[in-house]
Amino acid sequence: MQDMVAVSALTTAAVSAIGLIATWVKNGRSQTRRDQRLESNQEQILKRLDDKESGLAALDRKIGGMQTRCADISGRLDERVKATEHDVNELRRGGK
Repeated sequence: MQDMVAVSALTTAAVSAIGLIATWVKNGRSQTRRDQRLESNQEQILKRLDDKESGLAALDRKIGGMQTRCADISGRLDERVKATEHDVNELRRGGK
């Protein structure tokens, strides 16, 4: 009787161990596939960012153009404000 209990316990332990090992191997394979997908996605994102027509370089060119345009506009506005201030000061002096 004790021999049967021992054999049954060992069989149960062996089946549980085999099940755990199989699960561990399956999860390891799933993890590997997931890691490969993540690495592939990361490579694709980096390629898109490096694209000269639609990536960060294109964005940098666009922003650089906007900065230049804004500087031109604000420079001209600054000149117009100074000219207007000068005209107002001249009118004040002439009006006294």
